Amino acid sequence: MHEAGVRNRIQAEGDAGRAAVVEQLRRARVVGVVRVDSAEAARQAAHALIRGGLGCVEITLTTPDAARVITDLADRYREDPDVLIGAGTVLTDDQARMALDAGARFVVAPIAPDLAPVAREYGAATILGALTPTEIVAAREKGADLVKVYPVSAVGGAQYFADILAPLPGLPLWAAGGTTVADVGAYLRAGAQVVGLAGSVLPPMAVRAGDWAAVEVLARQAVANARSTG
Repeated sequence: MHEAGVRNRIQAEGDAGRAAVVEQLRRARVVGVVRVDSAEAARQAAHALIRGGLGCVEITLTTPDAARVITDLADRYREDPDVLIGAGTVLTDDQARMALDAGARFVVAPIAPDLAPVAREYGAATILGALTPTEIVAAREKGADLVKVYPVSAVGGAQYFADILAPLPGLPLWAAGGTTVADVGAYLRAGAQVVGLAGSVLPPMAVRAGDWAAVEVLARQAVANARSTG
């Protein structure tokens, strides 16, 4: 096969993989976000979220030894089609490559750097952060598969999504920042495609106590709230 043909085949395979990741995130509707103070707590938190039904888990790069945690989780759940491990708080190309080499299938940035080309090389999804309608559209133009609207609780919560999507229907939005287990349904009904949950499913007191059973219960409630929207 000619070199151009090889490149086209690799690109097509990468695009198909990326599309599958985006579809899995949309089907899951809720993503558990792990931002804790130790690698072992991150592993245990991720296992608890997955046991509770939150198969899509984001490990933030602010977590100690985050790349190793991502690798361990990606290896552990490699054969589980319901589990998807991603990386959050990704700020640079180098961080994106580190996370993707570790096994992340999606990268989440709180701002909108030009990470999409890197993620595409790996067949991974890109979630870029934004807040205003102008920033949201700009993130899409930079190649975001989903746009993380953050911190949404500071600008009206679920109603903000309804207000944005009324004149701009179809935008693939991810709610984050102050989102809670209790209002998962409200965000989804307002038009968010994905809701990210951090402290709401990983309360600091439960994490400090190693109360992973409590985390599992919260994850199950988040899943139930998402399913209640149909």
